[in-house]
Amino acid sequence: MPKITVLLSGSGGPAGLGAIKSLKEIKERKIGIIGVDADPFAPGSFLVDKFYTVPKAFEQNFVDKLFRICKREKIDVIIPTVDDEIFVLSNIKQKFESEDIRLLIPDHKTFLKAYDKGLTVKTAEENGIDVPKTFFPNNSIELKKISKQLGSPFVVRPRISHGGRGIFYVETIAEATAAFNWLKREGSIPMVQQYVKRGSVYSVATLFDRRSELVAVGTMKKLREKPPSGGVAWAGETVKNPKIQKLGIKIIKSFENWVGPATAEIKFDGKNAYLMEVNPRLWGYNYLMTKAGINFPYLTVKLALNEKVKVGNYRTGLKFVRVWEDVVY
Repeated sequence: MPKITVLLSGSGGPAGLGAIKSLKEIKERKIGIIGVDADPFAPGSFLVDKFYTVPKAFEQNFVDKLFRICKREKIDVIIPTVDDEIFVLSNIKQKFESEDIRLLIPDHKTFLKAYDKGLTVKTAEENGIDVPKTFFPNNSIELKKISKQLGSPFVVRPRISHGGRGIFYVETIAEATAAFNWLKREGSIPMVQQYVKRGSVYSVATLFDRRSELVAVGTMKKLREKPPSGGVAWAGETVKNPKIQKLGIKIIKSFENWVGPATAEIKFDGKNAYLMEVNPRLWGYNYLMTKAGINFPYLTVKLALNEKVKVGNYRTGLKFVRVWEDVVY
């Protein structure tokens, strides 16, 4: 097969690092890997063939610099692993695809249903999917009334968040007000949710082709999170749970016309299952599923190129633990 060159954005984050390692596992063709990140010290910069620093997604010149890199490096496929970057690219992907630079991402309107956690909740409710009780207070007076309904603890979080940042687990009205005001000052739109105390968190990873047909799915269970109340996975394992997997697929299909990877996070206590959120991209520990038998990053590349894919079963009971590792240079 001919050599291709793939650009991975967010190459310093967990999803980007997992994708780099996954693409390096491929034997059927040579893959050049170009990494980009807003952080010049991104860990992935030491694993790729060439690395560039780019502006953050909402900063001036992000698109222009990314486009110039793609042209210079003769990029065939872009795999974005940062939500904000997909937000931007989903609006202008024709600029890249008209130059044969492929992106397997949904249209902007569809993407917003997963990017904006408020829209995620509303879409789930419209489709009969259980979510934690959710409210959208406009001020501290409404917040106080909501807190009395929910009891403690409960969650104050932004409608748009990344990796668990800006999510507060509060016990009192005073703590809730402080969190609410902090989010407002940061320019975020707060939402308030019931805290689901019991249950394990499952990640249902899905991949849809350009016709919005499901191509691959795999289920994992988080064993450790940082922070422990909910966030980035630090340990996990591959599992089979037909009920949770079916629910995860239903969630992503409810967005209608989804294209590319997306992962539903579901809390399940053995009886009740709640959608916690959706990651509208490759998830942070995608390399675990690669080692289990389904290489989601490479499948994303092949589907972006309109190549045929074959997906088999995956091994269950395979675990991962995230570790710190120093690079000395």
